[in-house]
Amino acid sequence: MNMPSQDEINESALKHLNELWGRTPDWNDFKLASEEGRLRVSKPMALKYLYAPLVPNAYKILFGIVTMWAWILAVPICLIGWVFFDWNAWWILGGFIVAWYLKDVSRNGHCQAIEQTALKHEEFYIKLVHEGAFLFSPPEGQK
Repeated sequence: MNMPSQDEINESALKHLNELWGRTPDWNDFKLASEEGRLRVSKPMALKYLYAPLVPNAYKILFGIVTMWAWILAVPICLIGWVFFDWNAWWILGGFIVAWYLKDVSRNGHCQAIEQTALKHEEFYIKLVHEGAFLFSPPEGQK
């Protein structure tokens, strides 16, 4: 069994979004879904568009550099500390836990960055919704 490619997953998300709404939802529908907490963001698409020109630099620095590098370096730093500085071996486990947590923080930060940018810039929303970056259902009782 072959795993679907990211493009196939994105197309599937857009198709599902159109099935839920009966059309491609507009920017106002998106803003309402975000406000009501009905919005899901594709993490691979969020990473892909994190460095888009419209995304605020604070998101790029915090979630694209600081937390990502901390995530990558957490375990190696603990290993170096254990080997060269006589740290307890439990630090290695702590390094894995911190790395897992920072990875999750980074990925969620990427999603928050493109969601907030799409809320402020309609053209960014239109580009991303057609690429399958967002999934949200209509409000209860509407279709």
